[in-house]
Amino acid sequence: RLLPYDKKLLTGKAITAAQVTQLKKKLLPSLKKSYEFEEKLLGTRTDEFPEYDFGALPEIRSANVSVTGTRLNGSQAVSIKTPFYTAILDSAKGGRIYSFKVKGKEIVAPTTDSGLGLPGCWMPIRRIIPRQMHLAAITPGKNSVVVKLRHPADNKTPFAWEVVYIFTEKGFKESFIVTNTGKSPVKVMARFHNMLKEPARSNPVSFLMGGKKVKLPLECTVARVAKADESADKPFNVTNYWQGSSEVTFPQSGVTFKAEGLYGHYFWNSPGASAGSFEPTFKPVTVAPGKSTSVTQEWHIR
Repeated sequence: RLLPYDKKLLTGKAITAAQVTQLKKKLLPSLKKSYEFEEKLLGTRTDEFPEYDFGALPEIRSANVSVTGTRLNGSQAVSIKTPFYTAILDSAKGGRIYSFKVKGKEIVAPTTDSGLGLPGCWMPIRRIIPRQMHLAAITPGKNSVVVKLRHPADNKTPFAWEVVYIFTEKGFKESFIVTNTGKSPVKVMARFHNMLKEPARSNPVSFLMGGKKVKLPLECTVARVAKADESADKPFNVTNYWQGSSEVTFPQSGVTFKAEGLYGHYFWNSPGASAGSFEPTFKPVTVAPGKSTSVTQEWHIR
């Protein structure tokens, strides 16, 4: 404790190391309880961002691509319509594509937190990021509409990130941009979590890699595209490895996936889910403080 100020005294009461240790033992349990309570409270807190104002321009259109505002589970969402598909972008869940209908047929598996295009990492954090995001901008491009979402770094995620969609008449590009807001270099191994209705548990052979039909055991399998790298393999914690391709086609859904800079694809048949997740994973890169890295996936209607 602090003693009352006395200008005649140059020092206060001496405290021994044993007394400090005793005080620490006495106070530590209550400090831990306070810390646990604060962490629990932060875990239940939702991010709050101002909603995008569609009032001045209710529809953003370019060629045959139309984007408007809508609501999904009480939160702001974005509706995309073209002659070939309709989609709903969910800003409250990581900027995922909640629904994607090709010629009226839904191809996204019905899940609470998954969907198409949910951003995530294997490094520096090993999880997907279904966080509420700030719908920052919607602008027309050349035969396309661009939608930008952002989220700052916080106590849950050690970096700032953006998700940028470019919607075209027959598909979209999605970029996941990670910015190192810390003071030290960070190794980033980014991924997208995609859960279509295929590959389904009942038919794990319903997709093509590089034009060839493949049969993968969906229980935690990695189809490498790049040369094997022990440090990149470590976060997967799997034993099944196959040769993959940067192009994957899902015939029943009528869509094709493409990407550059891939390390491989992670497949996981989630317990209780009707279909397995398809998670394109990109080569790990080291990002310097204040710098960014980005990865992009493309989905096109066949």
